[in-house]
Amino acid sequence: MTAEEQANYIEWTPQRGTAALAELDPADLTDEELLNFIQATERQAAWSMARQAAAINEFATRRPPVLGEEPSAKHPDRSRYAAAELMAMFAIGSGAAEHLITDAELLIQHLPDTFAQFNDGSLDIRRVRAVIRGCENTPPQILHELETEFLNYAMSCNPNALTRKVRGIAERHNPEPIEQRHRRARTSRDVWISPLPDGMAYLGARLPATEAALLFNSLEDWAKAAKSNGDDSHGFTPTGRPSRSLGEYRADVLMDLLHQVLLHNSSGSHPEQSSAEQSDQAHSNRAQQCGPYFKNRIPAVLNITVSADRLLGTSADPATLEGFGPIPIDDEKELAATAKFWRRFLTDPDSGRIVSVGRKTRKPPKAMAREVRFRDPVCTGIGCDRPARSCELDHTTPYHKFAYTDDGVILPLGETSIENLRPRCPYCHHVKDDPHTGWTVESVSPGVTRTVTPTGRVYLQTQGDMAPPF
Repeated sequence: MTAEEQANYIEWTPQRGTAALAELDPADLTDEELLNFIQATERQAAWSMARQAAAINEFATRRPPVLGEEPSAKHPDRSRYAAAELMAMFAIGSGAAEHLITDAELLIQHLPDTFAQFNDGSLDIRRVRAVIRGCENTPPQILHELETEFLNYAMSCNPNALTRKVRGIAERHNPEPIEQRHRRARTSRDVWISPLPDGMAYLGARLPATEAALLFNSLEDWAKAAKSNGDDSHGFTPTGRPSRSLGEYRADVLMDLLHQVLLHNSSGSHPEQSSAEQSDQAHSNRAQQCGPYFKNRIPAVLNITVSADRLLGTSADPATLEGFGPIPIDDEKELAATAKFWRRFLTDPDSGRIVSVGRKTRKPPKAMAREVRFRDPVCTGIGCDRPARSCELDHTTPYHKFAYTDDGVILPLGETSIENLRPRCPYCHHVKDDPHTGWTVESVSPGVTRTVTPTGRVYLQTQGDMAPPF
């Protein structure tokens, strides 16, 4: 700093930073002052997030295992239900809430120097998350020794590059051979799907690195070949080239491969055809079957909702794909024409609701279960977003277990009905039903449940798309 800057220097504190930012209007600042203002807000945010991490870690330490619980091997002193309160407060899933706890624990207990810089605002949340990603699957007891090797340049490093550097440092110091860790990590292989706007979705996979790279490089090579050959395209650009980008070609090649594997056996015939049909069509379809493009749909069940008015052409409302949201009506029409593995739900154009069906059995019939999952497409645990198709169906008012009012009056047992059933993932189901967790969930009016957490917080939830009771 210059002598003048040193003379006017005031040491930063969270209180001074807040006061200074509150007094300034960004519209009155020069470009250079705006950048300084942005930097100052980032420092304030880092301090605030660090304080939150300290509080989350403290909260988790106050949640020992409840009676009868088998805590995880990594956290034997902490209840696996500790994350449930954070789920409810932030309205996030159990995985996200558990990440908040484990990240806070890692920072406070095993990365004290990183946390210290985070707490004084000199290390922002992006770099802190990059450090945490780089430390994944590294014995926590060695992490503090590694901090001096990356903290000096952490703030000036791109977050992704910082993750790679921290991961490389951790790899050199990890006492467990990578072969052993890889064998264990392979058990986390998975494929998942997430909805995107405009009728799109994100399909992801967790695979061994060599297999993932091999698959991607193959898709890349096939896509480049298809693009150079000018194969089928959505149209042409003003210069006359096919309009599909390389990324579109990669996606189309992947779908072609899946269609071929799932819909065609090694002889090139369709798995649903009889032997006679295969013989009759073998010659005429041989060229099409051996080609790289297949128009058939993947044989999975899709639930599509479309109003009767839309089918009659008197409404412009889009069709809805269960668990994802609106899709173009043209996609719905294409499914109707080409796919056997889908269900269409017609809804009342006035109410938009399906008439419920009541049964006096604990296990709901398939039609009822399908309707409950249609109404609530995700887990109804507070904050959870797990798809209903992978959830259990929970009786809000217990079917077998008696409940009591505050003055000891026995409440009627719950029925297996559309009203009383809600999808809950195993975690949220256990939080609700285990009497030792301290959670209570009850119906207070048609379509509305009241949840009270162990700390006394109260949450009201509405069922499906009904209007909230506020």
